[in-house]
Amino acid sequence: MQDALDLHPELFPIFSETDWKLQPMFVDTNPFLFRGKVCGAMVRLSTMPIVNVTSGGGETGFFVIME
Repeated sequence: MQDALDLHPELFPIFSETDWKLQPMFVDTNPFLFRGKVCGAMVRLSTMPIVNVTSGGGETGFFVIME
């Protein structure tokens, strides 16, 4: 059984042809591991707490910034 968590949206820039705005979005991050290290991730965003493509969610880019 999984525990239920209270989800909180984060602000993301949403772009149109002529404008942009910050919109609250729910985030689902699924990291890819290679030999025990994060080397990328699949990230989905949605305006609804259920974050999947069927419920209107979409995928976005994920960047690993290393110093």
